[in-house]
Parts: sequence; structure tokens; C-alpha cells
Amino acid sequence: MHKINIDTDLANILQTHSPSGQEYDYSSILGNVGSVVKDSIGNCICSINTSKNFRLLIEAHADEISLRVIYISDDGYIFFRQNGGVDPLQLIGQSVTILSDSGEITGVVGCKPMHIKRAEEYAKVPLIEDLFIDIGVCNGSSAKQLVKVGDYVVFSNNLKILNNNRISSKGIDNKVGVYILSRILKQINKDDLDICVYGVLSSQEEIGCRGANVAVQNIKPQMIMCIDTCVATDTPDISSNILGDIRLGRGVAIPLSTENSVRLIKEVEIIAKNGNIKYQTFLPHSVLGRNNTPTLQINGGGCEVLTLCIPCRYLHSSVEICDISDINAAISLAVRFIESLRV
Repeated sequence: MHKINIDTDLANILQTHSPSGQEYDYSSILGNVGSVVKDSIGNCICSINTSKNFRLLIEAHADEISLRVIYISDDGYIFFRQNGGVDPLQLIGQSVTILSDSGEITGVVGCKPMHIKRAEEYAKVPLIEDLFIDIGVCNGSSAKQLVKVGDYVVFSNNLKILNNNRISSKGIDNKVGVYILSRILKQINKDDLDICVYGVLSSQEEIGCRGANVAVQNIKPQMIMCIDTCVATDTPDISSNILGDIRLGRGVAIPLSTENSVRLIKEVEIIAKNGNIKYQTFLPHSVLGRNNTPTLQINGGGCEVLTLCIPCRYLHSSVEICDISDINAAISLAVRFIESLRV
């Protein structure tokens, strides 16, 4: 067993707060590699070699699952709704951060002590409306001085370096994608690049793939690469015979879903094999896409799409886990693929 040193940029990105609709401004991490703009829907877009005719769009969504304040009681308890796919079971007893005009307000999602629960309560799955946040105030007036309806709520920062090249954090989905995209743009050989590259950190994926939809219609690319996380199936509670065999540390994961180009998949497999880059392929369990890829393809005029995924345990929780070696494999494969493009 050994622990790793995590790249400072990755650590900093993982500790930003980036809820859907109020995404963190990642312009600074792209500013030294190309021309960067932020559009009206919150996409952060970096362009390189815009004089070239062939346009490649590389996309990673920049938002994380979150909550929004919907009501503050007279006793000062804060009720909320989901802002993305948050499992109520994952919230109980969690530390959360409210992003208010007063700054970051720490709270906890309260739960009834087990000492006073009735037997039937243990079998009950909580509804989101049953849960509340306690910020330690005495009444509603005090709470409203700090928090207002509409404020965003995220899991509190909790980055941990684990053993065997692995990290745990809230928001790995998809801040590892943000990091990977930034590294790709920095590492590609711009002097020998025969294409135009648009790097898009898209907004609002977790609430309907909205930012990607807008970006692809404005950029009008001829090819798209989407970077996201996927469900790792290497834990005891997941059946690989139903959901496929996707493992941490086995390399970047390439989905064989219908929207992904068969030609591009074959090309990156050849590049990976020739470059000794670890990769794995899998067939997603759902025909319907679970990331921005289908939206990008349909609204991008049906152009070829390739998706690269980082396997992640416990997706959409506060303790997501991924492997640093898979992140590095994704960067290496993407850079070599982009540099191989000749049009």
C-alpha cells in the first residue's frame, strides 16, 4: 500500500464549488493556452487555431450535483430541492455548504437519532422533502440573515488521498473531466496542429445537458470528443453480468454506445495499443445516453463523436472514488489522438 502526491491543479479543481446554474469560473486554468470566453449560459470556451477550417470540439461538463434552498422555517431549519440527480439516502448526516451572499455557510443535513426511531422507520426511504439543513441558528430570522430562498447547496469539500493511486472527493463527476480537458489543451503540439480545437467546459449537464446544447450549435464542429465519468462496477453491490465489467486502474474507459463513432473507437484503440496506454471498453447498460454525448451529436448535425470516461465508484455521492492512473491514461490517449488528426 502506498499513497500518492496529487497534482496541485487537480486538487484545486476538486475543491471548487460548481453547482449546475452557478458553475465555477474555470477561465483561469485555460487562459494561458488559447482565447477564452464565457458565454451567457455559463460555458467556458477556449479556442485554439481558429484559422483552421476543421473544428474539433472537446467537451467536459463543469457542473456538479447540488441542492437549492426552497424554504426556511420559523425555527431556522432550511428545506431544499434537488438540483441534479441527488439520492436522498446520500444526504442524511452529510456536511453541506450553502453558497450565500454572506459567503459559504456550513450546515448539516439532520437525521433522527437511532435511539428514538420506531422499527418501521428503518425501512422507510426518506423523501427529499423530509430532509432539512441545520446551520446552528436559533430561529428563522437569524437563518434568513445568512441564507435566502434560491441559494445553492453543495457537499462540503472533503478531498482524500487514498491508497493505490486513488482519491476520494465530492464532485469527481465531472471535475476530473475539467482537469483532463485543461491538460489536453496544454499538452497538444499547437505548432504542428492541423485543426481548430474548441475546449468547452459546459454548464448545466446535471439538469438537462443545456450548456453543451448551446455550445455545439454555436461552434458547429466537424468532430466531437466528450469527457466524463462512468459507473465503476468493481464493488460488491454491483453485478458485472448486468452492468458490464468496468474497473478502477484498468485505464480510460471507452463506451461502445450507439452514438459513439465505430471508426473513431477503432482509431483510438490502435493508438492506445501502439502507445501502451491502458484502456477498457464497455457497453453502457442504458440505450439512452447518460451524459452530454447524445445531445452533442444530435445538435451538432450528426457529426462523429468519441467519448472517453473515467471509471468512478459511488457516483453522485459525496465520496466518489477514482484512480489517478485512469486520468493520466485519458490525457495521453486524447492528446495522441488529436495530434494524429490530419484533414
